[in-house]
Amino acid sequence: MKMTEPIGRSTTVLRGILRLNEPMSKHVSWRAGGVAARAYVPADRPISPNFFATLPQREPLYFVGLGSNLLVRDGGYRGTWS
Repeated sequence: MKMTEPIGRSTTVLRGILRLNEPMSKHVSWRAGGVAARAYVPADRPISPNFFATLPQREPLYFVGLGSNLLVRDGGYRGTWS
């Protein structure tokens, strides 16, 4: 998917932060790794179902949690993490 394509089709406002090309080193305990295509940090728990509606079809989604003991390859992650 090109980063210039719209990432959402929903008219619902999401609460939280959506970042493109986010360095995963900021979010994992090892402080190493490449970038994620998209990173969503929700304002509320649990994640709103409206967020899932904004993802492109067949978009890989990975839940990071606290990022402890998680290694991200230097090539990054071609998907969305939350």
